[in-house]
Amino acid sequence: MFVVTPELIREKTTHYCNSCEGEKSVTDFYLRPDGYPTKKLCKQCIRERQKATRSERGLMRRPNGAGRDPEAIETRRVEGLKRVKAWSAANPERTAEARREGAKRFAKENPAHVNAYNSARRARSRLATLPGTAFNERWIKAIYATARGLGLQVDHVIPLNGVNVSGLHTPLNLQILSKSRNSAKSNTFAVAA
Repeated sequence: MFVVTPELIREKTTHYCNSCEGEKSVTDFYLRPDGYPTKKLCKQCIRERQKATRSERGLMRRPNGAGRDPEAIETRRVEGLKRVKAWSAANPERTAEARREGAKRFAKENPAHVNAYNSARRARSRLATLPGTAFNERWIKAIYATARGLGLQVDHVIPLNGVNVSGLHTPLNLQILSKSRNSAKSNTFAVAA
């Protein structure tokens, strides 16, 4: 690797800035590893251009959000969400793939969180399971095996962890649903009036 040495800087002590149109010290420029400037602009001119560009786009930092219109910020946020939803609707395969990849990445980066979630789910299931006969256990296993064989999911009719009511992990509280219907149902239960 080439190192900028004092001897190299002494060789060429000035460089021409295209913006200021003047000779400046080499130390006034951002330097590449080989000792030459990265751009034909000095550090000061680059900063001024960046400031001008940011102020044109409205990106200048304001103390504590002073001068920002809260309604405009909310409008931009809502419009951004609409664009994301439209793209997701137009690209369902890529959206599903991105969600799966995100879930895998989260599980890999947060194993403690995933373990805690799975432990809590198993505990809820154990607490919601009636101590009963081996027949109930075989029936439950058969329901899960049937669902797996059909490529479907097992759902609790009355959710184990519902908002208003919690069900039990028994064969009579299980139903086989497609993944989309099970996701849409989530942990809700419609109570008949």
